[in-house]
Amino acid sequence: MNDNNSLDVLLEQGHDLLDRGQYEAGLEVFHQADSLDSNSPQVKYGLGLAYYRLERYQDSIDYLNLALQLEEIYPLALVRRGLAYKAIEENDVANADFEAVLKIEPQTYKDWRAKGIASDELGQYETALECYEKALKIEPNDYQSWHNKGLVLESRGVILQSIDYFEAALSCYEKALEIEPNFQLTNKKEQLLSRNILFSKILDIIMKGGEKEQVYPLLDRNIERIDIHLNLVLQKNIPELVKKILPMMEIELRNKFIEIDSVFETLEKEVQKSLLKTVSETSLANSLSNFGSLIHEFSRGNRSHNIEIAITLYEISLPFFTQPDFSNIRAGIQNNLANAYLERSRGNKADNLEQAIQCHQDSLMFFTQIDFPEEWARAQLNLCSVYTERIKGNRVDNLEQAI
Repeated sequence: MNDNNSLDVLLEQGHDLLDRGQYEAGLEVFHQADSLDSNSPQVKYGLGLAYYRLERYQDSIDYLNLALQLEEIYPLALVRRGLAYKAIEENDVANADFEAVLKIEPQTYKDWRAKGIASDELGQYETALECYEKALKIEPNDYQSWHNKGLVLESRGVILQSIDYFEAALSCYEKALEIEPNFQLTNKKEQLLSRNILFSKILDIIMKGGEKEQVYPLLDRNIERIDIHLNLVLQKNIPELVKKILPMMEIELRNKFIEIDSVFETLEKEVQKSLLKTVSETSLANSLSNFGSLIHEFSRGNRSHNIEIAITLYEISLPFFTQPDFSNIRAGIQNNLANAYLERSRGNKADNLEQAIQCHQDSLMFFTQIDFPEEWARAQLNLCSVYTERIKGNRVDNLEQAI
C-alpha cells in the first residue's frame, strides 16, 4: 500500500471514529496521518474537527488555520473555524468566517453543506435549507447534510412551537441514520426529538380532555420510546415549555373569559393577570399530573421506565398547587407519588421508602378523617404498609408506627 492509500485509509478511519463519538481515538488516528503527510489540508482539518468535538477549541482553531494555509479555499475548514470561534465567544471573528463562506462559489456537495452551516449560523434559515437541498441533490447519501437540515428544521420548530417542523426534522434524522447508523450526533438528536414529539402529542390530547382511550394507543405505537430518554426530555424541556406555552394559554383564556363572562373585563388589570396566570398554570399542571397517572397505570412496556416518567411528571406538577384552594389536588398527587416510589425499582430501596412515607404524610395534612374519610383511610393503610417494609430506623418503632 503506497503512502496515498495509507493516508486515505487513515482519514476515513479517523472520520468514522468521530462519527461514532470516539473522539480521542479519532484524534490519535489523525495524528498518525499527520506524521505520514504533514502538508495535507485534509489531515489538518481532521485534527481541527477532532479537537472541536473534544471541546478543545483553541487547538481546533490552530489546526484549522493550518488547513486554510495549505488550502486557501476550504469552506468546511472555514466554517468549522467559525464554529470554534463562536464556542469561545469570539462572535465577530466567527461571523466573519461565516460570511466569508457565503462568498465562496460552491463546487462540491461538501461546499454546499458548509454554506448551509454558515447560513444557519447567520440566521438565514431558508437559505441554509436550500444549501442542504443542493448538497443532497449532488450526493443523496450525504448523511451530514440530512443531519444539518434536521437541525435547522428543529430550531424553527422550537421558535415557532410547530410540531410539523419537529416531524420534518425527525424525518431528516431518520434518513441520516438510515445511511449511517453509527453517526452519534444524529442518534442523540433522533432519540430526544422523537420523544419530544411523543410528549407534545400526548400532552395535547390530555389538554383537550383525552383520556386513556386516546393516549394508550399512541403509547402502544411508541413503546420503544418510553424510556430513559423520554424522562430526560421531560426533565429538560418541561420548564422551557411552561415558559413558552403559558403566555399563549393566558391569551386564549382571556378571549374565552371575555366571550362568556362580561364581568371579567370590569376586574382590575392585576386581578385579571393573576386569575389568568393561576388558571393557566393549574390547567397545564393538571395535564402533566394526569399524564403521570396514565403512564403510571400503563401496563405495557418497561415498568421501571413507566414509573420513573410518572415520578418526574408528578414532581414537576406539584409546585403549581401550593395555594390552599388546591390542597386536595396536591394531596392526591402526593398520594400517587408515594405509590410510585413504593413501586420504584431504581435507586436505593431504603431511600425510596422514606420518600413514600414523606409523600403519604404530606397527603394526610389535607386528607383528614372528617373531611375525606375514604382518602384518609386509604392513605393510612398505605402508610402502615410502608412502615412494615421500612429499612431505616428501629424495627420495633416502625412496626409500632404501622399499628
